[in-house]
Amino acid sequence: MNEKNYRKESLAVIYLAKRFLDLTVGSRIPSIDELTADSEFSRGTIQNGLTTLKEEKAITIKSHGYQGSVLVNLDRLKLLKYTDFDFLVGSMPLPYTKKYEGLAGAIYKYFRANEINFNMAYVNGSVNRVQGLLDNRFNFSIVSELSADFFISKYPELEKSLILDKETFVSEHILMVTQGIKNGIKEIKKVGIDNSSEDFRVLTKLVFDNREVEYEEIPYNQIVEKVRLGEVDAAIWNKDELIARNNPCDFINLKKFSVPDEVIEKANSAVFLTKASDKYVGNTLRLLMKKQSLKKFQESVENEEILPEY
Repeated sequence: MNEKNYRKESLAVIYLAKRFLDLTVGSRIPSIDELTADSEFSRGTIQNGLTTLKEEKAITIKSHGYQGSVLVNLDRLKLLKYTDFDFLVGSMPLPYTKKYEGLAGAIYKYFRANEINFNMAYVNGSVNRVQGLLDNRFNFSIVSELSADFFISKYPELEKSLILDKETFVSEHILMVTQGIKNGIKEIKKVGIDNSSEDFRVLTKLVFDNREVEYEEIPYNQIVEKVRLGEVDAAIWNKDELIARNNPCDFINLKKFSVPDEVIEKANSAVFLTKASDKYVGNTLRLLMKKQSLKKFQESVENEEILPEY
């Protein structure tokens, strides 16, 4: 076989692998004529591509005569290895807490186990991570479910490919307050806010929009220090980070401000956000990421039972 024909057959296998990833067991298989019409390949090239996938046991097809053929089995991992995804890039917050270390470690573990090349970009601020996804710098971005709902309403081309269990993103968001006013919420007049975090923005508004306060937009890396020094009275924060850094600031549980339980839970749950058109990335994440074992791995890291690699 000459190089040109070999390349055509390789491209046909990639095309077919992607088509089959969108199917489920029991689905009707498009006919050779349909696949030929939908692609740039000849009947013979399509037939050879199908033979390759069947011989590698990536798919099993049963013919029903004039009624067509049906997919009776498929191995999604084998199909993925025939696609042209040679490298995936995700994004998540900086792993400054054990919870984020556990999440990053679990994700790397699953990709490595399945020999899929992968890299993670650590980017603070859900707005920044999602912009990278929209700009095609990332294949997926990890945000809270609360943030995911907002971004999907703003950018309909996005979707939640995988929603993880409760407390996989953070254990709890709290209201961090400068020392001395923990029990005097009415004394809070100046509130710090990082608008690059959709969670912080939404939760801040829920707590303070009916109160007479002044908002001061502050970069993420300056908020804790400004609260500690009393330059602002309060700010929404991640309790995990407050504990990890042994920060002396006081804090108040958000339930004291009648923040709905559903909002609190969504702000605590991690979501893999992808482009809806990127079916192969979504399929890969749903296939590789085992929610229960991921949560167990994350908890083991938090309990310092294992040391993650990421």
